[in-house]
Amino acid sequence: MVRAVACTLVVLAVAGTDALAQGNANLSLERKAYAEWLTSAPTSPMAAVAMHRLGGTVSIGPDTADIPLAGFGPAVVSENRGA
Repeated sequence: MVRAVACTLVVLAVAGTDALAQGNANLSLERKAYAEWLTSAPTSPMAAVAMHRLGGTVSIGPDTADIPLAGFGPAVVSENRGA
């Protein structure tokens, strides 16, 4: 009985170690894929080419706006209670 329990504990310990190693490998792959996305995707936050700090009212939309946005009609953005 003691031998069976000891063998079971050894098997569980080895299985747990394998699962942990697999989890670390998956995490490493996920982090690498995320870093690649950040540096290459057009929708990545790092793809921003300009930042416009709001100092008052800012127009958005057509080509003549402070911040041109293709496909959007004219609009105005302003700060409201710090946001």
